[in-house]
Amino acid sequence: MKKVRLALGAAGVAPAALGLMMVPTTNAATVSRQVPQAPTSSGVSPGIAHHCPASIGTHSRKATSGPLTGTLHYAGDCVTRVKATLAFSQQGLVERVRFRSVNGGLNTTKWVPGCVATNPWCDANGGATVFNSTPQIYAHQVCEAITLSANHNNVVYGPVCEFTS
Repeated sequence: MKKVRLALGAAGVAPAALGLMMVPTTNAATVSRQVPQAPTSSGVSPGIAHHCPASIGTHSRKATSGPLTGTLHYAGDCVTRVKATLAFSQQGLVERVRFRSVNGGLNTTKWVPGCVATNPWCDANGGATVFNSTPQIYAHQVCEAITLSANHNNVVYGPVCEFTS
């Protein structure tokens, strides 16, 4: 088509006069733009954290790796609570929580400070270190790892992972 227009243009014939111009099939004002809706399952796009409502009647799963125990509370694919317990008291740590979609893509990462039994607001038992959060995020898999507060790239305990389904 392009060669025909170039040849006709070189010959001095206007392509519009021969009906060779492309005519748009829709008016620009009537073109609709599809806006993606936030999914309500763990199939969310990687890198996007979709918040879900607090739910009653959640299920829970546990995973243990050495001195670290991770507990996941969820309703469907909505993660309602994540708790990691280190079997002893240690300052200077933070929990890294990774939320993954059903296809394994990373939805988001959260950082949760720990609390030890010497803190009166901490529910640590017997000298444990506890990391507790209520993320309200859709995820298919949740992995907790304990890192140094000063260097989040240095994993010292874990990871432990749990699935919502």
